[in-house]
Order: sequence, then C-alpha cells, then structure tokens
Amino acid sequence: MLKYLKSMTTVNSPMHSSIASYKTLVMKIHQNSTESVKLLHLRLKQQKRSNSINAVSTYNEYIQSLLSIHKENKEVINWEVFLREPQPKLPVKEMNKQFEAEYNYQTYEPTLLDYLTLQHKKKIREFLDKIELAKQEDDLIYNAALKAYRSEAQDWKKIQVIARGVIEEDPLAYKSAIDLFEPFAAVSLFGSKTIGKFFSDHITVNLYVNANTVVPDYVLSISADHTLSAVKMSMPAYHQLLQNYICGCALKIARESFALLPIGYMIVNVLLDLFNTTTGFAEAKVVLSARFEREQLDKLDFGTVDCPQLITNFIHRMEFTKNDGFVGITAIVGEYDQGSPV
Repeated sequence: MLKYLKSMTTVNSPMHSSIASYKTLVMKIHQNSTESVKLLHLRLKQQKRSNSINAVSTYNEYIQSLLSIHKENKEVINWEVFLREPQPKLPVKEMNKQFEAEYNYQTYEPTLLDYLTLQHKKKIREFLDKIELAKQEDDLIYNAALKAYRSEAQDWKKIQVIARGVIEEDPLAYKSAIDLFEPFAAVSLFGSKTIGKFFSDHITVNLYVNANTVVPDYVLSISADHTLSAVKMSMPAYHQLLQNYICGCALKIARESFALLPIGYMIVNVLLDLFNTTTGFAEAKVVLSARFEREQLDKLDFGTVDCPQLITNFIHRMEFTKNDGFVGITAIVGEYDQGSPV
C-alpha cells in the first residue's frame, strides 16, 4: 500500500483550494466529457433524420470519440493531502453594504435648495430606506456564504471519512470514493452500466455495454448527387469497431480506478447481450475479462487506437472473430472475483 501512496502526485489545479472545489472540478470534467459524447449522439440522430450532409462529419467525430475513450489521462489522487485539508471556516457576517449606506446618510449635507424645496426630508427618508435595503442585501450575502459553507463542510467531513478509509484499505471507502466521483460516467452511456465489487487490495468492475445503441452498425457518406447515404457496415468492420470500443472501455475503467484508488491491480469484465440459440433470447455474457496491473498499465502508450493490442499486455480472456464477433467466455476468476466482496 505505502509504495502506491508514495508514488502518487498531488492534483495541481487552480480550483484545488478545497475538497468541495476539487470535487466540483472532477465532476465538471466528467460531465463535459460525457455530455460531449451525448451531444454528438443526439446531433447525429437529428442530422440523419433530416438527411443533412453534415451528419457525415458528426458521424466521423462520434466514431473517433468511441475509439479514443481510453486516452484521457487523470492525475492520481493523493488521499493523504485530502486528509490534511483543514476544516472549512464558518463565514463571518460582513455589513459592507450597510456601512456604505450609513456613511452616505451620515455625510449627507442638505443644500440651501434642498431646504427651500423641502427635498432634504425626502432624501433623508431615501437614505434610511437604502440602509434597510443594504441590511437585507448583507443578510442575503451572508446566508449564501453560510449555505456554501455548510455544503463544503459536509463534503469535507465526507471526504475525511473516505480518505481515512482509502488509506486504511477499507473496501467500503473504495466504494464511497467511486460513488462520490463517478469515474465511470464516460463508459456508462445510453443504457450501459457498471457494477463494482470492492476488496482491500483490488476491485472488480463489470461493465454492461448496450452495444446496439452505443456503437453504430452503419457507415455514412455523401453520394455522387450530394445527398446523405447510409450503408450497412460489414460484419467484420462492425465487430472490429465494437472490439476496439469494448477494449477501450476496459482500459478507461482501469485508468480511472488506478487514478482514484491506491490498489495494485483490478479486474474488468465487459458484458454484451449475445443471442442464445438454445433459448432463442439474448443474454448478457462476459466477452472480455482482463486483470490490469498498475505498474504495467503505467508503461503503456495510450496514444494508439489499437485497444485490443493494448489489452494483450495483461492477463485476459477474449474470444473474438471478425466474422462472428464476440463469443461468451468464462471470466478470469468468476463473475465478480474471489474473496469477500462489499
């Protein structure tokens, strides 16, 4: 455990002045990445429906996003730094606006014209009204600061518990960290979902991929008459795209997990709905099972889009043919791994 803690680097960010700010930053990064893919997917559907030739560039961009899902790198979280984060301070109520309004009132000197036209009485009433309004504005500012403090204090307490648990190798803390930061949002798209099991030295994640929705089985192009043309993708091409995406998702899950948790290894099982010739129904089957080692993962070049080749650097099972696609397999150590899961 200690060797992983020592190798961790502190996340450097202009927003890293508090736990709440860091959490907000991480959430925003994941949200932006996930929303970008969702927007591409939605735009592609709309442009296809309207037969817009712009759908071709959107399609290519969407395909590229699927093939690049593993590339985004996260800095490793140093939980010891989080543990040393000081408790947020209760805000002090300031009365700047009230003081300003009172100063304007106290320094008001009616002119001769004010006295002659009796405007001084009206202006005094206006000054007094502005003082009351200023008090209300100060109250609103303080209440907003107090609300922000309570939220930040709550996050601080939560992170303190999680950080202490992560450092002590508590599987419950691992789960809480995953739940809080949602590192698998990018692979949980359009009906896909992840389920995790947590142990003291590793975690296991099952990813159910809704391939029918996520991965297109067609190719878009512009025909000779400058209209949108959609052609069914060949089965070998579709299966190759699907294989790259699934392997990329597994790598993404591993990278996110190692960035968030001080574990030495993890197991990722990817499942697809495969047709069962015996029952006549589609059933979720494991199509990729891989054991990722942190030290080996850190050595890889993630600039490549050949994710199946990257997977070969690890112990894995994956039965795949370009013509027939994936075949259901037995996970490396069963569906959820061995031991006593949380």
